[in-house]
Amino acid sequence: PWMYPLLVRRGYEVLGHLRQRLPLVKAPVMLAHSPYDLSIPFEEMEKVRTALESNVPYLEWHVLERCGHQIFPKSAERHRVLGLIEG
Repeated sequence: PWMYPLLVRRGYEVLGHLRQRLPLVKAPVMLAHSPYDLSIPFEEMEKVRTALESNVPYLEWHVLERCGHQIFPKSAERHRVLGLIEG
């Protein structure tokens, strides 16, 4: 589609923003990402996960079956949150 290059560029902008702030993350985090995400390649999010693992006290990692990605504070409502992300 015609918007694909824009999505990819925006995805890499988000990754750059995240990488700058990774050392500041000290709270438990839940990371969810799909191998089918069109804006942020799955391999790139794996790098973010690896970097977060060295900083945060607890990291929960979920692979989504549908497109999408999300990083949010760990929550007892994680199944509800994941359900909302996957639609």
